[in-house]
Amino acid sequence: MTSRVDLRDVSVSFPDGESRVTAIDHASFEAAPGELAVIRGASGSGKSTLLNVIAGLQAVDDGTVRVGDVDVATSGEEELAMMRLTHVGVVFQENNLLTEFSASENVQLPLRARGWATSQVTTETNAMMEAVGLGALGRRRPSQLSGGQRQRVGIARALVGGRNVLVADEPTGALDTTTSHAVFALLREFSRRGVTVIVASHDPEIDTYADRVVFISDGTIS
Repeated sequence: MTSRVDLRDVSVSFPDGESRVTAIDHASFEAAPGELAVIRGASGSGKSTLLNVIAGLQAVDDGTVRVGDVDVATSGEEELAMMRLTHVGVVFQENNLLTEFSASENVQLPLRARGWATSQVTTETNAMMEAVGLGALGRRRPSQLSGGQRQRVGIARALVGGRNVLVADEPTGALDTTTSHAVFALLREFSRRGVTVIVASHDPEIDTYADRVVFISDGTIS
């Protein structure tokens, strides 16, 4: 499946008492395979909502949303869940790792959900752990890893199994500057391998790693 992302004239609103609050206002956005695109804006500007739309986690009021071959805006929950499992990975500021599992076991979860054979799961997981620079730390639990290492595990879990679109919401918000740069460089490396990487961030340091930066304010992209 192609990894192109294309949003056209998308609007999203939420109920607020008897009225509605506009979160995304007729926004258009696209990202090409192998591109690292950054969405920058202040807190509450609509960055997270836009990423949730791309990942099929937020319904839209109007507009079209296509991720690869999937018409996200009109697809049902089952199809969207399969899209995330096989095609689109999501990384949040809080890595949401399962604390009772090792790093490798966390990365394996999407593959086991897809019914992969044990030997395939092991091979793919080991390769992905190597790709994020944690090949020797697979047996450690999240509590035994640094914040940057946990975020790398989250990225590995988001991309394992050949998923080729990654949306990351403030992935370095809880990290120091040096660690943040290392995560940005890792995202840049995956984009060079053909993954479409879309990052929402208020950190201007990421701009040096990006192919393109767009700004969002009050739900409007400029």
